[in-house]
Parts: sequence; C-alpha cells; structure tokens
Amino acid sequence: MQSVSSSSASDTGRSAKAQKFYRLLSLPSVDLAALRELLWSGAPEEDPKIRAEAWQILLGYLPPVKDRQGPGLQKKREEYDELRRRHYAPIESGQDGLSDVDSAAILRQIRVDIPRTSPGLPIFSHPRIHQLLERVLFIWSIRHPASGYVQGINDIATPFVVVLLASKLDCLPEDIDVDAATDEMLDSVEAGAYWCLTKFLSDIQDHYTAGQPGIQQMVAKLKEIVHRIDQKLYEHLESQGLDFLQLSFRWMNCLLLREFPFPCVIRLWDTYIAEPLEGFSSFHVYVCAVFLIYWSPQLKQMDFQQLMLFMQKLPTGKWRNQEIETLLAEAFVLGLPASFRSLRQESGLAPYISRPLKVKEDLKANRYFVASDYNFDGGSHRSPWSDRYIPVPPGGEAEEERLFRPSARLKRLEQSFNEVFEAYVMSYYEGGVSSVYLWDLDEGFAGAFLVHKELAKVLGDGKTGVWNSIHILEVRESPNSHYVDFKLSSAIWLHFQVAAKADQTELSGHLTRQAEARLDRRKKAGEDAQIIQVGTMIEDNENFLRHNLECIHLAKQRTVLDAVRSQAAGP
Repeated sequence: MQSVSSSSASDTGRSAKAQKFYRLLSLPSVDLAALRELLWSGAPEEDPKIRAEAWQILLGYLPPVKDRQGPGLQKKREEYDELRRRHYAPIESGQDGLSDVDSAAILRQIRVDIPRTSPGLPIFSHPRIHQLLERVLFIWSIRHPASGYVQGINDIATPFVVVLLASKLDCLPEDIDVDAATDEMLDSVEAGAYWCLTKFLSDIQDHYTAGQPGIQQMVAKLKEIVHRIDQKLYEHLESQGLDFLQLSFRWMNCLLLREFPFPCVIRLWDTYIAEPLEGFSSFHVYVCAVFLIYWSPQLKQMDFQQLMLFMQKLPTGKWRNQEIETLLAEAFVLGLPASFRSLRQESGLAPYISRPLKVKEDLKANRYFVASDYNFDGGSHRSPWSDRYIPVPPGGEAEEERLFRPSARLKRLEQSFNEVFEAYVMSYYEGGVSSVYLWDLDEGFAGAFLVHKELAKVLGDGKTGVWNSIHILEVRESPNSHYVDFKLSSAIWLHFQVAAKADQTELSGHLTRQAEARLDRRKKAGEDAQIIQVGTMIEDNENFLRHNLECIHLAKQRTVLDAVRSQAAGP
C-alpha cells in the first residue's frame, strides 16, 4: 500500500487542509483524536489517498502505527482470503447449489439487489464490481447470521468500494475506470471494503436483525426531535396521517445514501466515520432531523399525496458539499455537544435556533437587551448593561445578589464585547438589539453573542419578519500552552411572512456554521487580541451564512413553493 506519508514531502501546490492531513498521517504514530477532528470537517478532494487512509485507520483496518501497517494489512488480507475460500469457494467453482437453504436465499437476494445498486454510477454496472460486491456481501452475511443479508446493506458497502478504488487508481471517484484496475488492486479493495463494512456496521447491526429494533429506536428519536424543534411541522405531518417510520425508514436503513448525489454521500461519510463508532448512529438521527426540517416551509403546505411524492424524490440532485456541510453543522449544534452544556444551558442550543429571541428593557441603564437562557436565572434575565436581573426576583435584592454572574475578569471582558458588538450590529444590521453573555469554564470561558431584529416596522403593512443571530463561543486558555484556542458555532434564523387578503406566504431559513482558530499568546496577547479574533470569526461566519441563506436556502424554498402552487392550481 502506498500511503500518504510515502508521497512527496513537499507541500507545494497542496491546499492548507491537505497539508494538515499529510503532516498528521506522516507521523510515526497517528493521533486518532486529531485525525477524527480533521476528518470531521471533510477530507481534501485533491488526493484520494488521504481519504482512503484516514477512513481505514479510523475503522481499524489500518494500524495507526506506521511500523505496524504493513504486517497488519497483510494479516487482514490473509484473513479475508481464508474467509473467501471457506464461504465462497463453492460459488466461485460454479457450484451454485448451496446445501444451506438460508445461504442460497441470501445469494439469490444479493444477486437481485446488486444490479440495482447506485444505478447512476457507471462503476456499479461493471461486472467486475458486481462480483466484488457479491463476495463481500455474501461473506459478511454468512459471518453475521443474527441479521444475515438485508436490502440496504448493498448501498452501505458502496462508499468503501469507491473510496478505496479511487485511492488505488489515484483518481477522483468520478474518474474511476474499472478496466484500468488490476486484479491485485481489486483484491485489495475487496478485502478493505469487507473489513471497513464490518466495522462500520458493528454499531448498527440491530438495524438489520428481526424487527429492526435499531431503526425503530432511531425513528422514535427523530419523531421526538422534530416535535421539540418544529412542532408545527410535526402536527402537520400527524394531521396528514404521515407516519414517521414511513417517512424516514429509507434514511435510517440506507443512511441517506439514496438521498444525495454520490460525492455528497462521500463528504457526509467523512463526518460519520470521524464520529466515535458508538456515537455516529445517534448523530445520524440529528442529521435526518435537520434534513427534514430543512424542507419544513414546503412540507407544511402539502397534503398527504404531495408529501409522499415529494419525500420519495427530494430535490437534492444539484446539492454540493457546501449544502452537506451546512447540514452537518446544524446537526452538530442540534446534537448538544458536551462543550456547550456549560453553566445552566441544559436545554441546549436547539430551542434558540428554532424560536425567536426576546427583548427586554433595562430601565436603569436605559438600554434594551436580548433575553435568552444564556442570561436566565431565578426566573429573571440579567442585563449586560447594568448587571442587574430584570424583573427583580420575588426575594428582592438579597435573592438577586445570589444569582449567577461571571467572574470579575470576565465581567470586564463582557462589557468590552458588548460595546464592540453593539457597534458592529448598528453598522451591519442598521439597528436591532445585541447582547453578549460570558461564563467561566475550567480552562477559559464560553459566551453567547446574540442579535435580534424585528422587521415589521421596516417592511410595512402585511409584512413581518424576525432575524436572529446566535454565536456560541468556546475559548480554551490552558496555562501549560502558549496558544489560545477558539471554537465558534454560529446560527442565523430568519422568518418572513407576507399577508395579503386571504393569501399568506411564509418563508423561513435556518443555517449554522462552525469555525476554529488559534492565537499565539507570544505574538498577540491581551483582551484586545481576543476581541479582534472573535470579531473576525463572527463576521466571517455571518457573511458566509447570509450568502447561503439568500442564494441557496431561501431561493430553493421559493422554487419548491412555486412548484407546489402550480400543481395546486392545475393546468
């Protein structure tokens, strides 16, 4: 195997992302946590070997220690060759009449499904790939009798075949020429695909056992999330008699492989494989929830028949990695990562993305501020301007003094952030209310940067709208490091409604994005440097999200809405 580390050491012409992967994969022992972090944001497209090596390491097929990779890989291939001889030799020798009735039934079903696997990709219509997939699926099924072969597993095997073969041929997935692959290459891809598939399915094998309890649990979780996040959509689907299992079974069974163009699937699986195996199936539910809620404005205007037709073939044919990354970012926020569960934020970020923030007035400071759970305690909200809770708690000032406040150092920083952020909002939003709230972490601090703007007065009669921006910041300041690490998760939420007589049009958008940065305290130190760093990150995220919301998200909603109205109007 020619690994990434055996390639030229020069960084010339490589993207910054590729350089990070090269440096990490070239180490004598690859740091698995660091590799997960890099791969979560997607492998670079320019070198197919990077993705293949990263996937194989994280799925346990390729040892992370360089000196052990050669022997480890050889051992795995020999083990697969033995499985192939033991379980598939009668079929390869032309003896299709398997004595085991169940095995014969499995083989028949596999042979029915393989020609229908990823019909849009030429690679999966090639006889050599058909034979490769048949062996992998049959051997896996025989080795896992609790589930055996179930339709959908054929789809799950395809990303491994594509990624590993692209690496062997050193080409992009869309440029794969199966005829250019030697038998040795395909044997190597086959063994790798089998072991990667085995590891990947180990966490979700109960998806394919009797009664499919794993899928049932995931659908129940999806239903609960949608009910919590978008109650109107939930109630509309219920009123139309659309069952969540009926709606999302294919999403759970095939892990969204049939919903996106194949390059998007590969990007999605970068993140799935980067997730800890015991956690990727849980994360998948949040991806499905975000994916469903993405279409919420259109779905809420459809009847049962329209819903079924729309959900069977969602208009994702022109999606690219950018849309997948937005989907993943939203799912990440919705999934309530532990780093954002600090202080009293037990209910997480998701509610504040899905419903408008509120505004309160601080009469003492003669200023308005944003009220949310990030400044909530004792039934009141803390104003960042006077540091007082409004309204005064029932116990009076004595009780108010016991409510949460940041440390003295953070309070000074919070005041500075509020002044700078207010100026930013006045400049970029031409109005609106902003607030910044900070709280201490063990090594550093976290904060919420909030913007709320109501558009009713600006838009005129019959037109209303709300814009919310939410930025959650985590700053790590280890005393043993020269660096300060910043992680920012940003979300914008727009709701726009136009009412004219009996007709009403409603459009909404909701997008998130993450960013990370590192500040060298030896070069730039002090609070001013941190304010500049955070300000730059927020501005970059907002510019990206505004562009996506306007040019992609709302534009697509309008297109689908127009199509639905045309169908309703008839010829």
